[in-house]
Amino acid sequence: MLENEPPDSVKTDGELLEKPKGQVSTDPLPNGEATQTVEIPGPAMQAIMQVAASQFLHQGPIPDAQSFEKYERTVKGAGDRILRMAEKEQYFRLERAPIDSKREFCGRLMGQAIGFLSLMAIVGIGSYIALNATSDGQITFACMLIATPVLAALEKATDFFRDK
Repeated sequence: MLENEPPDSVKTDGELLEKPKGQVSTDPLPNGEATQTVEIPGPAMQAIMQVAASQFLHQGPIPDAQSFEKYERTVKGAGDRILRMAEKEQYFRLERAPIDSKREFCGRLMGQAIGFLSLMAIVGIGSYIALNATSDGQITFACMLIATPVLAALEKATDFFRDK
């Protein structure tokens, strides 16, 4: 038996199903390759279809109708609790989210304003020192004081426009 070859029998729902011994046909493809088709008889095909049909994907705050019914049968009142949870989530998404985004916007705007005012204060102090300097060391210090935040601001501005 090869590594990827299926076993001779498969156990499903308490039944032992033999490996299907169906008709194998080979169909040539236009590119020179071939495909093999196996016709699987009776119970084996039913087991495969049952497995394939039982796999589904659901996304959302409320489960599908069958799952919803199972929850309600398992725990009385579970359906009502799930609906209340979905309503709260919807309220938060529709009512609270815009308020939170406004707060976030105001916080970012305040941060930018404080950053800009700090930059102007440092440039102003550096300019004052440079204009009233009495030695080369003071002029060098003033130029370094002005250049550092200005270059940092230019770097941030170029990053902003590069990302757009």
